[in-house]
Amino acid sequence: MHKTPNRDRLNPDTCRLLALVKKPGTVNRAYQSEPEVTRAQVHAAVDGMVRAAGVDLVSRNEMGWFEDDLARALVSGRGLALAFELNGLLLRWQSLGLEANTIQLITRIVLDQVAGISLEAEDGAAAAAAPESAPGV
Repeated sequence: MHKTPNRDRLNPDTCRLLALVKKPGTVNRAYQSEPEVTRAQVHAAVDGMVRAAGVDLVSRNEMGWFEDDLARALVSGRGLALAFELNGLLLRWQSLGLEANTIQLITRIVLDQVAGISLEAEDGAAAAAAPESAPGV
């Protein structure tokens, strides 16, 4: 069986984000919210970017189904369950032919804008918590 390289793998940023989702205390703002509201937020976060990229109509329709799955996962999960669902969702849509890096980027953007889970915020918090070294020591 011939496999496309990295087709079934997640990139390092997505792996870091899923680890953050699993981390105790990480809050998913979309958890148990109204599904229609979350779906509209996910669509708003993705649609302009997809249209600006000049994606054809068929691919936009497929992306819409991916958005639906993503919104459903955000509403129904948090912590380990959400990370597991997102991992499966990404791998499933990659196997169905959506470009891996694109859907992983979309997932990171949606988690940031809709769920309030961001690598940048985590990196900033880690930098603020790190003790500063004394100069000249």
